[in-house]
Amino acid sequence: MGTDPASLTKEQLERMAPADRHVVAAAVGHPNAGLTSEEAAAKGLRRLERQEQNTLVSWLMLQEEAGKLTFDWSRTDRKTTNRKGMPDFRIYRDGRALLGEMKMDGGKLSPDQIEMREKFLRSGTEVQLWSSAEIGIRATRNWLWTHWRLWNEGSSE
Repeated sequence: MGTDPASLTKEQLERMAPADRHVVAAAVGHPNAGLTSEEAAAKGLRRLERQEQNTLVSWLMLQEEAGKLTFDWSRTDRKTTNRKGMPDFRIYRDGRALLGEMKMDGGKLSPDQIEMREKFLRSGTEVQLWSSAEIGIRATRNWLWTHWRLWNEGSSE
């Protein structure tokens, strides 16, 4: 006989080794079945953060094509070759830089990110923490307007 893997409680999953939880997920047929509720929430938050980053990247690409800025970003779906702690987004225009880190729902900066942020701030580089694509877009528009009066609020861009 045996236990139905789908009927395991949160407490039972938490006591299991990660390898055993992978077996549960395979038995149930769903990759999240072996995750604790905290792990599932963290996974969902990472997915949401990737979606928000992709939205911001799409908007930045439009602005780059229009000649308003140049940008670079650290993809979250691949291993990066950037230094540890580098902000997700680097936006440039006329020798100035705006750096932005995307953290969803109160996500915390890692020690490496805190250290890098402090280094940039000491050097006079603007570094911001954004909780959504919308906030990143507003911050970038504000940065462009503040330094170059480069935004028409009536514009749909």
